[in-house]
Amino acid sequence: MGKSLYAATGFVQAGLVDERQHPMLNEGGPDVTWHELMCSVVGQSKKTPSSTLESILLERLGNDQDKLDAIIDLDLLSDQVAPKKGSLLDTLSAHLQARLTYENNERDLVILRHTIGFEESNGRKGTEEINLTVYGKSYGGLSSMAKCVGYPAAIATKMILEGELVNKGVVIPLSKDVYHPILNRLKAEGIRATSKTKYHN
Repeated sequence: MGKSLYAATGFVQAGLVDERQHPMLNEGGPDVTWHELMCSVVGQSKKTPSSTLESILLERLGNDQDKLDAIIDLDLLSDQVAPKKGSLLDTLSAHLQARLTYENNERDLVILRHTIGFEESNGRKGTEEINLTVYGKSYGGLSSMAKCVGYPAAIATKMILEGELVNKGVVIPLSKDVYHPILNRLKAEGIRATSKTKYHN
C-alpha cells in the first residue's frame, strides 16, 4: 500500500475526517498547533508529551506504524500552527493543500467510499460498502480528478449525441439505462469500484 493510501485511511481512523465544527478551529480564536489539536482529537490535554500522543494514536490506528509515520511525515503531530477552518476536515484539507506539491514523478489519488445501510424484506439488516481508488498519471498526464469527473461527463455527452439517452431536461443518473452503460465504459478506462456486503444479524 502506498504512503498516500496509508495517510488517507489513517486520517479516517485518527478522527480527522469530521465535518462538524470544532471549538479549537474558530477562525477568530487563538492559534492552535497540530500537536494541541491532535491531543484534543484523542481526548488528551494539549500538554501531553509527543511520545504519549504517538502511542495513543498508534493504538487508534490499529497499531499500524506505517499509518502513524505517514501522519508524522505530514507534520500533523508537530508544533506547526494549524490553519483554522472551522472543522477538522476543512482544516486538514487546507493544511494538505499548502503542504503537498507534486514533484515530476508524483501523481494524485482519488479515494471514494460509500457505506449504505439496508434492510431486506425478511428483516435482515446489512451494510453495502462501495470503494473506488483511482490514480492519476505523472509527467503531465490526466489527474485522477480529471478522469473521475471528465470521463463520466464525456461518456454521457456522447450517449446523448448518439441518441442513446433520450430523456429530456435534468436527468438524475439513478436508472439502469443511464448508469449501467456509463459504469461499463468507465471500466474500460480503468475506473472500477469494488463492493462488499456485510450482514449484521
